Amino acid sequence: MPLLFVLLIAYYLPMETSATASLQVRLNTSQAGKGHIHLAVYANQRDFDNRANAVFEAIRPLERGADMVIEVPALPEGRYAVAAFHDLNGNGKLDTNAMGIPQEPYAFSRNPRAKWKAPAFDEVVFSFNRQTGSISLSLKGWSER
Repeated sequence: MPLLFVLLIAYYLPMETSATASLQVRLNTSQAGKGHIHLAVYANQRDFDNRANAVFEAIRPLERGADMVIEVPALPEGRYAVAAFHDLNGNGKLDTNAMGIPQEPYAFSRNPRAKWKAPAFDEVVFSFNRQTGSISLSLKGWSER
């Protein structure tokens, strides 16, 4: 078979790719129209524990009402953890008191009862595929948990 023919076939054959889809993260908070929502998606425990190397990050102003949707585009199928907080004062960080207790609303995928310690990756991880579509997070303050 001539080399040119083989190259043309290889070029036009569809390549095997991992499946991707968009994930919609629906967020609810009791602090309507105030501040920014910070959201991060992590693909493994090490990155989640260190709050580094997120596969997706977003900062969105909270407008109109207390609910919003952040779309995570082209996310490959796999296991992920989502962490979010509502930056009420716009300083770009989750404020805590001297004892490390969060002073702004926060949430994680699978909505664990995280109050006295940050949840482990295994408590918040979920499987994502094309059928997942969306997840919902409830941003709550420490005293509401």
